[in-house]
Amino acid sequence: MAQKFLTISAGGLLAEATETGVTSVTGTAPVVSSGGAAPVISMAAAAAGVAGYVSTAAQTFDGVKTFTNGVSLGNENLTVYDEGTWTPGFATWATAPSVIFATYTRIGRQVTVALYSSGGICTAGSTITGLPFTSNANSASSAWGGGSNNSPISGSVIQSSSTITNLPLLSYTGVYWQITAVYFV
Repeated sequence: MAQKFLTISAGGLLAEATETGVTSVTGTAPVVSSGGAAPVISMAAAAAGVAGYVSTAAQTFDGVKTFTNGVSLGNENLTVYDEGTWTPGFATWATAPSVIFATYTRIGRQVTVALYSSGGICTAGSTITGLPFTSNANSASSAWGGGSNNSPISGSVIQSSSTITNLPLLSYTGVYWQITAVYFV
C-alpha cells in the first residue's frame, strides 16, 4: 500500500497526495542544488560584512563574536562562563548540617552560589567556608536565604574571601534551609 500525504493545492486547500518519490530538488541562493532525484546540495561561504558571516579568526554571527577565550557582545567581553558544585565547610558550627547540594554559576566576574541543606545549629558569627572562588579585594556582598520554618538567614562575603561570614545564631534541627550569595571575583 502506498503512503499518503497531505499537500496544499494551488487554491490553498489541503489535498491528499500519494508518495511518488523525489523527482527533483532545487535550491535558492545561497543554497545550490545539482538537481535531479539525488542532488548534491551546497552553500558557498558568505563574504565578510554579510549577516551570518563566519570568519576563521573569530566566529561571528549577526554581531555576536566567539573567540577561543570568550564571547564579545558589542562592547562587553565574556571571558568566563562556568557552573558546577562546591563543597561547603561548617567548622565553626555547633552541629554541621547535611548538605543536599551546593552549586555555583560564574559569568565573567560575577559568581552566584547556592547551598541547600537540612539541619544544623549555627552559633552567632559562624561561617560557611569553601566558596568556589575568592571574592575580589574591592567589594563585599550579602548572602541571604531562609528555612522551611520561615526563619531568615543572612551573612556576608567579605573582600578577598571564600567564606560566608557573620551568620546569626540559628537552630535548623529538622528544617530544610538554603542560602544564596552573589559576589565578584
